[in-house]
Amino acid sequence: MIPKIEMKRTAGFEGQNSWTEPFNVVEIHMKDGSVLTAQAERDSVGALRGASYEEVRAKYLDTATVSLTPENSAATLDMLDNLEDIGPVGSLANLLGG
Repeated sequence: MIPKIEMKRTAGFEGQNSWTEPFNVVEIHMKDGSVLTAQAERDSVGALRGASYEEVRAKYLDTATVSLTPENSAATLDMLDNLEDIGPVGSLANLLGG
């Protein structure tokens, strides 16, 4: 059984888009009680820096329609927006397959 993965926001960045955070920390809690920790700094520049949620959605649709139908692009975006609620991801994988 895989324990639940929990995402915690960087202090001071609550309520903002996750890509605005300056870094991410991953902690792996081992059975023996030890904790492995690694921190990854975010790039200070790039496609998502300063982008709004709607701009990211528009970019996804623009890019996805290169390979997917407009209907499948919209459906996959809706599923990705609600990833925690879609259950098994087979239907998403099927749509991404074309």
